[in-house]
Amino acid sequence: MSRLLQKGDFQHFEEVLLKPDIRNNLVEILRSFFKKNVEDTVRRTWRKVISNELMQTYTRSGTPKPNSGKEKGLTVKGSRLLYAVTQVVKH
Repeated sequence: MSRLLQKGDFQHFEEVLLKPDIRNNLVEILRSFFKKNVEDTVRRTWRKVISNELMQTYTRSGTPKPNSGKEKGLTVKGSRLLYAVTQVVKH
């Protein structure tokens, strides 16, 4: 699996994850990153999926702090990718 590098990559990936079979396959792949610690698992999973440069443009909630250089609305909260990561940790 190659890492997401640009906003367009993330947006396209979100569209692809609408397909249940692809989403389920992603969850199975991401499960291979699971470790004993949930925090470590989430961090490792994000690093495998999305580049540091791209992640720096996103916020958790969609509302950036003033002068952060991040665009309003770019959020991982509510994303299909976050849902897949959450499924890995739950099981």
